[in-house]
Amino acid sequence: MNIILSVLIALHLFTVIPQASPTDVTEEKDAVSQNLWVEQYYGAVGILAHNSLAGQYFDDLTPGDEITITVYDPEREREYERVFEVVEIKRYQALSPDQTWGEYIDLETGERLSTAGVLAAVYAPGSLVLQTCISQGSERSWGRLFAITKESEEK
Repeated sequence: MNIILSVLIALHLFTVIPQASPTDVTEEKDAVSQNLWVEQYYGAVGILAHNSLAGQYFDDLTPGDEITITVYDPEREREYERVFEVVEIKRYQALSPDQTWGEYIDLETGERLSTAGVLAAVYAPGSLVLQTCISQGSERSWGRLFAITKESEEK
């Protein structure tokens, strides 16, 4: 299995820390978490970060922006880059902000979705998705933001 080493987002370089649990998110300032569970179940790369740390840059992303990841291939003993283009930003209000699993409202359509429905809507095989919380007032986990990408080229 290839290992993602870093993510470049809007001129900010972050180390990637693999996490087996879907709820684990690193507290390190210059790092993001790779949700290995997302890759196992959806075939996508899920990158998570707190909105007070690296996730603060996810909110600045817009369609057309590029994200570059550096990958290490242990079989070939080489690093290479993959470039992804942001194609969509999705935002959801969490009806139970402090719960990982629950009900959400799509802020664009008003549709009410379960956690499983949200995950199915944002994670597609081969995609890279950046996820962080949305703050509202004093509630730091009021909602969830997903920057959805597609691969644009391999270097």
